[in-house]
Amino acid sequence: MIQQPEQHKKSTVIPVLLIVSAAVTAAAVLFVLSFVVINGIGKISLRFLFTAPKGFDVNEGGIFPAIISTIYLGAVAGIAGLVCALPVSISLCFFVKNAQLRATIRLMLYALASVPSIILGLFGYTVFVKYMHFGKSLIAGGLTLGIMIFPFLEQRIEKALTELDELLLLSAYSIGLSKRYTIMHIVLPLIKADIIRAAALYIGFAIGATAPIILTAAVLIAPVPTRLTDPVMALPYHLYLLVSEGLDMESAYATACVLLVLVLCINTAAVYFNGSGKTHGKPVKQ
Repeated sequence: MIQQPEQHKKSTVIPVLLIVSAAVTAAAVLFVLSFVVINGIGKISLRFLFTAPKGFDVNEGGIFPAIISTIYLGAVAGIAGLVCALPVSISLCFFVKNAQLRATIRLMLYALASVPSIILGLFGYTVFVKYMHFGKSLIAGGLTLGIMIFPFLEQRIEKALTELDELLLLSAYSIGLSKRYTIMHIVLPLIKADIIRAAALYIGFAIGATAPIILTAAVLIAPVPTRLTDPVMALPYHLYLLVSEGLDMESAYATACVLLVLVLCINTAAVYFNGSGKTHGKPVKQ
């Protein structure tokens, strides 16, 4: 009887802390969004959104090439990240049986995820710009961003794979289906929504990164790229230039507002892929 009030107190503390934490987080997000929108909305116009900068004065003209190039960078990064993440996730879940080898691979993925983005930019400059002779280009920047999001994509896809119903896989094996056929025709269609959602979320993360593209893709002024080897303008780099040089803070806030809207649109689209096709049950054993 004496312990009941204390237990009741503990049971009410956690919900209160959760509510307070959610409220503080929501307030911080709303403050940042409202601050950027209020300071930048006056500059946004059709001319600002759909025209190119005039000459080398980055605060004159619009940001249309930067918007399109940022989307292109995100697309290349998403494709590159998925091409790397899918095979690794499938291998760890279905083919790598040695626990020590699996732990070593995961340790390498964690190490890659912790590398500072500017170091990845230097790596991209060394490998793609200099040794592969891509120059500052869309492909060099996109591949660098793809390396940046690869370990995060791998973790999300691997999580989706391990949450599949093990009975489903055992049933497929029991009727004589090969592991390869099961993965290609049963497993991947079931987690397709999870893959698309993860790719969209991390593409939003990639297009907001500045450090990896400073050395690999972004230039002061460039038209909309027509080839993968063309240099690009990019919203985060354009914003960096406006703020660091103190050229036009109203244009900087407007550029930040456009970047926020672009990221929010990508993340909102990702929410619709809610993984409704996933089969839940006993997780797959590794």
